[in-house]
Amino acid sequence: MATASGEITLFDQEGRPVAYIDFSENSVIYLWSGHAVAYLSDHHVYGFNGRHLGWFEGGAVINHQGEKIGFTKTNCPGMAKTEPAKMDKLIQKIKSSREMAPIMPMNRVPASRENFISFLHSGK
Repeated sequence: MATASGEITLFDQEGRPVAYIDFSENSVIYLWSGHAVAYLSDHHVYGFNGRHLGWFEGGAVINHQGEKIGFTKTNCPGMAKTEPAKMDKLIQKIKSSREMAPIMPMNRVPASRENFISFLHSGK
């Protein structure tokens, strides 16, 4: 699923590129602005503040309500738009202690109405 550069783009439900996962840097999730906002630990998505944000499973980011909020290109419900040039990566914050992950909801809805950028910013 990762590209040759070790990165994969995450799109919102409208098909806008919002962030990318850099697998070569411990699966850190960066916004296009270069800010590191979250990271993967197994299939869990954690913010640098230690908050459990959701899960990355089947090419989608899933929130605590079981809604898909972020998508890889192949799973995007909207037509994926062109990816702009990435800004230089900024220095990562130190990861806080992780909170306990909740149980993943079984009933999943196709897409969340929540803003994907706001969702990722909640991990700063």
